[in-house]
Amino acid sequence: MAIHNHSRWGTVWADIGRAPEIYDQTGALYHGGVAVYDEYWGTVDDAGNARAVAKAIGEANVGLLANHGVVVLGEDIEQAYLRAMSFEWRCRQAWRIAAAGGGVPMNRDAARTYGDFFNTHPFTGLFAAMARRELRRDASVLN
Repeated sequence: MAIHNHSRWGTVWADIGRAPEIYDQTGALYHGGVAVYDEYWGTVDDAGNARAVAKAIGEANVGLLANHGVVVLGEDIEQAYLRAMSFEWRCRQAWRIAAAGGGVPMNRDAARTYGDFFNTHPFTGLFAAMARRELRRDASVLN
């Protein structure tokens, strides 16, 4: 499953051209590799461009597309959503912390342990809650 978006904070880091640090447990829900693809030049519906992005992402599950947006991969929609949501949080927090003058990133081993737990134990109800919220906001998305 792949999610491609132009999220507010993820796109900032794509434009900067580097992955943000992890500063808290919510950001650590996805602690894995973040690929930075700095040659993104077109649309995702161009087969050659899509292959180049997939190759650049490699074993990572998150890719920052320079001057464009974010690609998030998961085994299913629930995992991909959790990764996209937590990566966006991570991006926002890193920007805020940098704006405040900097901080100390979360211990990498602690982030890995925390993230690995949620990678193997689903965050029960998160995706369903988001879907219910969106349906309340605009039920026509099902049409």
